Amino acid sequence: MSKDIHGTLDELREQQTLLQTQLQIVENDLKSSQGRVKELETELTALIISSENTNARLADYSTKLTVSDSKLRFWRRTAVIGWGILLCLIAAFVMKKLGFLAKYGVTAVMPYFAYARQDRKDRSRVPISAKLVANLLAASGVNRVVTMDLHAPQIQGFFDIPLDHLLAAPVLVRHIRERHPSDIVVVAPDPGSLKMAYSYSKRLGGGIALVAKQRRSATQVEALDLVGDVSGRHCIIVDDMTATAGTLCAAAHILVARGAASVCAAVSHCPITPIGIERLKTSPIEELATTDSIPPPDFPEGTPVSVMSVAPLFGEAIKRIHGDESVSNLFEIHEGE
Repeated sequence: MSKDIHGTLDELREQQTLLQTQLQIVENDLKSSQGRVKELETELTALIISSENTNARLADYSTKLTVSDSKLRFWRRTAVIGWGILLCLIAAFVMKKLGFLAKYGVTAVMPYFAYARQDRKDRSRVPISAKLVANLLAASGVNRVVTMDLHAPQIQGFFDIPLDHLLAAPVLVRHIRERHPSDIVVVAPDPGSLKMAYSYSKRLGGGIALVAKQRRSATQVEALDLVGDVSGRHCIIVDDMTATAGTLCAAAHILVARGAASVCAAVSHCPITPIGIERLKTSPIEELATTDSIPPPDFPEGTPVSVMSVAPLFGEAIKRIHGDESVSNLFEIHEGE
């Protein structure tokens, strides 16, 4: 009996140590996210929601919400995507139980919609995780979602609640115009990005080109051919996100080989990995323009990355939702700037 008790105590100590380690990860992530929350709040007319996080018994993680407005908005942006979704679900569930869902409504603001790449069953035993996240948000009490540049626009159909799909193009186009005012060709690095490239080319008044690629593995991509004339022109590769930068770098090499004067890239989300950073530093890409929809890492010196803030874009969207104004007008306002 004594041995069993000692064994149980040892197991409890191990579990407590594991919980404390997980809590430290969350607390470190929280410090990073709080700076982003303050940045967004400066774009709003008033503080909408604030959170106070404390350590509860058994190293549990709890969130205390302080409401200062009739309509609730929950902002969570985190590098640890899984924890961010979980905390968003918990906050929405608390609001639902307190009666705010029925009385006021709860909107989840998610600049980066996690697991968006798993939007279809492309091989056996692969989950459609994007649909699961959509269902979890609705079940937890969220009745409206605001996000930006989904991996596939069809993901909007996964939601049984209203979804506002913002675009990073107004933010990135403004930066591209400053760097390359003329003689631009917008390049789609794969057929899936062709519609986005066409949208950018209309805004920038440039041409369009397409790179045909073949993916060798999760991190290796081979560019096969190029459709379009890029000789002597400034090429802008556009995509919704990049992690290993394999697609971008492969496209950049074939553009340089076809006589492009310069090559830059613009992506909405940048969950970049160490492999991707090293590839960017040695690639022909002169600059990668992206947003802070995901907190950017500390890039090593010499990494050609420029990060633009989407706080004004989401701040304006939140104000319009709060005032029952049209969010679609937001695109018209920024398109001409």
